[in-house]
Amino acid sequence: MEEAPDVIALTGDFITGTNHVGGSGKVGMEKGARGYIQRCVNALSTLKAPMGIYGVLGNHDFWSGKDAVDTICHSFTDRIGVVWLRNENVRIKRGTHSIYIIGVDDYWERSCSLMDACKGIDIQAVKILLSHNPDINIDIESSKKKIDVVLSGHTHGGQ
Repeated sequence: MEEAPDVIALTGDFITGTNHVGGSGKVGMEKGARGYIQRCVNALSTLKAPMGIYGVLGNHDFWSGKDAVDTICHSFTDRIGVVWLRNENVRIKRGTHSIYIIGVDDYWERSCSLMDACKGIDIQAVKILLSHNPDINIDIESSKKKIDVVLSGHTHGGQ
C-alpha cells in the first residue's frame, strides 16, 4: 500500500443478503458466504494504520444473521486487527489532542444507539462517526450532538 493512513474506517456490507425477509429481518448466511468473507479479508489483509482500523457493520451483514456477523467480526479482527465499534467509541490521542472514533450498528437495527455510542466523550474533542447508513444524520440532528464528520457506506451503485 503506497498510502500511509493514520486510521482506516470500514463502513459495512461485507457480504450481501439476498432480501430483507419477513418479521425477523434475517435471510441467513448464504451458501459460500464464509469463503467470500475469507476472500474479502485476504484482499484487505495488507491494510495497516498505526492508530487503528475501525469498522461498523451494514444492513446486509445483520440481515445475514448472527453467524455471519460473528464470522465477519472474528475474521477481520483476527487477520487485520479491525476494532469493531458497536454503539461505542474509542479515543485516539496524538500529542495533546484527542479524536473520538464513534461507531453505531446499522441505523435500522434495533441495536443502533447513538446515545450509547457517545457516552463518555469530551464534547470539545473532534468526533468522527462511522455509520453504515447515512440516515443516522436524522438522529444526530434531533439529539443536537456535535459530530464533526460522518463516514457512511450504503452507497449501492455509488450514488
